[in-house]
Amino acid sequence: MTKITLEQREIFKVNFRHYVTNTDMTTKKFAEDLDYSYTSVRNWWNGDRIPQKKALEDLADYFNITVDDFFSDNTFDEKDPLASELAMNFSKLNVENKKKIIQKTLDLLANQENSKDVLSERIVAYPFEYRTKVAAGLGYGYDDLDSDIAYINFDPDELGRYDFATMVSGDSMEPEYHDGDIVLLRDLGFKNFSGEVVVIVINDKSFLKKVYLEKNQLRLVSINKKYDDILFDFPPDEDTHIKIFSVVDSFATLKTRY
Repeated sequence: MTKITLEQREIFKVNFRHYVTNTDMTTKKFAEDLDYSYTSVRNWWNGDRIPQKKALEDLADYFNITVDDFFSDNTFDEKDPLASELAMNFSKLNVENKKKIIQKTLDLLANQENSKDVLSERIVAYPFEYRTKVAAGLGYGYDDLDSDIAYINFDPDELGRYDFATMVSGDSMEPEYHDGDIVLLRDLGFKNFSGEVVVIVINDKSFLKKVYLEKNQLRLVSINKKYDDILFDFPPDEDTHIKIFSVVDSFATLKTRY
């Protein structure tokens, strides 16, 4: 997918919300119905993420639209039957009644915007604790780490199973993972990695990367193409400690993205 502009991101958010709202489902129920994680759907709903190609195609199939419809800023003019009916009936009114309809529309829009302002002021910020860094001297784990608090706009109890969380630093994994995002980690043991996104801790350094197990080495790959691959000998020597945690979910925070 080509790089998404801020304008396209906003258009997608508006269109996605429109289609989900028309299903009469909550975002949580929609995520379950589509078999995607709740935090992924919430990120799409908030405009924090644009789905990848496969997810966009799944969404388009689900709504019986095209992928391009998500990025069209005139989608509703063409496809909203209520808008078509309103335009047809409006054309039949005399001038005086048209003026009344226009004034009524302006009043409704003003009330709608006021309602949005009230809702935005009532957004609940939930505290969420995460691990900040590998402790100096420990070298290969996240056992005795400094922690910090971020704020998120949903209840942490809605999250699936994870062992602990940490915060992304830098832009090497954009556009999938942004600086300040939270990633949820689980210790699922070592396996023949072939591009899975993990946090790998090597001595006193930790990396969020795609990891590949190759002959006599581990290759760490960034999604952002401006960064070179990082290579480590594997198996490591006796003085090198390696621990790998699988990324099971991610989401933006209020503190860093709003």
